[in-house]
Amino acid sequence: KYDEKLRCTRDPEAEAMIEKIWKKIGATPQSLSEEEIVDKLYLPVVNEGFKSLEEGMAIRPSDIDICCVFGYNWPRYRGGPMQWATAVGLPTVLEKIQKLGMEPSALLKECVAQNWKLNSKDFVKRIDQAWNGRWSKL
Repeated sequence: KYDEKLRCTRDPEAEAMIEKIWKKIGATPQSLSEEEIVDKLYLPVVNEGFKSLEEGMAIRPSDIDICCVFGYNWPRYRGGPMQWATAVGLPTVLEKIQKLGMEPSALLKECVAQNWKLNSKDFVKRIDQAWNGRWSKL
């Protein structure tokens, strides 16, 4: 709700509506840290990025970053989801995805198992195989 100077204020009517819906569906409010909020928003995108690479839908991790930064308004200071995952560390990303109850991408699991970074020669070779295997048959 906004006042006459366009300052945002709490809206008791909206809050009552939200609480009614929470009760109806059995949800309870949670307090989350900033890191938990970022993880819940970013990790699914990172996981889908790995799936896109795995399926040959993207050629490079940077392609995913560019699409997200310019197409989906991903925060530029984060560099894109794949850059963010690199900064956090792929083993940490895998662990957090599993803790959220999500099924991690096979490629992400492979990267962690092989200790690959997203710019390593072995990773690039693996992505080239996915790209050539999927799209060279069209």
